[in-house]
Amino acid sequence: MTTIEYISIRCPKLFESPAMNAYITMAKGRVSINAFGENYDEAVFLVASHLFTVDSDNKKGMASGGLVSSMSEGPLSVSFDNSMNANSLTAQFSPYSTTIYGREFIALVSTVMTIINRFTV
Repeated sequence: MTTIEYISIRCPKLFESPAMNAYITMAKGRVSINAFGENYDEAVFLVASHLFTVDSDNKKGMASGGLVSSMSEGPLSVSFDNSMNANSLTAQFSPYSTTIYGREFIALVSTVMTIINRFTV
């Protein structure tokens, strides 16, 4: 599937946006065709959709949904440890954790890195 086909199916608001090509161009600047190989178009789609979603949320004055650090209900409260190992893949790509597209991108990076590591050992 091409980047535009992915976008048309998975992120229709970006597909309808006059800025779609600009987001694709920005994403291509962040994604290596050599690293992603046959997953390149999917990676570009995920990054472009992530950037578009973050920008759209910012224009609406909304913070993008990141990790929940605490919750309260009545007199009960619970906090979560969201600390990350600085060397972990999640920490390195934490800006992408704020959208579903970004989290899928992190998963794709992890998969690609696992495949690369298998062949370099």
